[in-house]
Amino acid sequence: MITLTDMALFGRRNVQVASVPVSPKELRDQRTAACPNCGVQLKKVPGAKTKCPDCGEYMFVRTDPRINARVVVTVEQADVIDLEWAKLNGTYDDIMHERHRLEQIRVRLGPGFSEADVQWGALNERTLEAVRDGRWYDYTTLRFEMGEHLRERGSLEHAGECYLAATYLELNGPQDDRFGERFRLDPDAWGIAVDSFRDICDCLELSYREGLEQLSKQAIHEEQSLKPPMSWEAAKEAILSHIDVDTY
Repeated sequence: MITLTDMALFGRRNVQVASVPVSPKELRDQRTAACPNCGVQLKKVPGAKTKCPDCGEYMFVRTDPRINARVVVTVEQADVIDLEWAKLNGTYDDIMHERHRLEQIRVRLGPGFSEADVQWGALNERTLEAVRDGRWYDYTTLRFEMGEHLRERGSLEHAGECYLAATYLELNGPQDDRFGERFRLDPDAWGIAVDSFRDICDCLELSYREGLEQLSKQAIHEEQSLKPPMSWEAAKEAILSHIDVDTY
């Protein structure tokens, strides 16, 4: 177990995060310069997710815990390996629950909706559940994930609003109302959220101060509904100061 100290909504607490060690000395490299989908020879061994130049299918690089080796695999094989890791780190039930949720949403929406619509529906359901259960760290993370989803769909202004809300909540250190341990802690979440907001401002050709004003709708909503200790006005100056120091 790894013990980390994080800001809480609104205080500090120690958090234990489960980890699965892999010894680099024992890890073997079984990657080959060949597409696992069609078998065509590649110019070099893939180091990450890559699209095959011949068949157009994606290939993935994974560490398979069953053989303790790095391998190049298809999307289906990558899914099997991911589930094996989930069994080891205790997240298997969560993953299967989420897959069941997605299937239910697909059925409920029907064939006229895209997979992106299904994913958005799942994000909204998970956000409502986080509010219901008082899981404010998860809620903050979901706000950021909504920003990522909207950005991929080209809705940059709404993505910026979600990134900025996540940035504001991270400043206040969200923590669960419930007792027990919290997992999936990301100590760099604040910096990532700020960088994402800054990227959106650049794409929209807004100054960072303009972005803090024009993309603040969701952040203001968080202030009014959650009433965190740091006001939105104070947070704006903190965010701008961080960006200016980082930029200049």
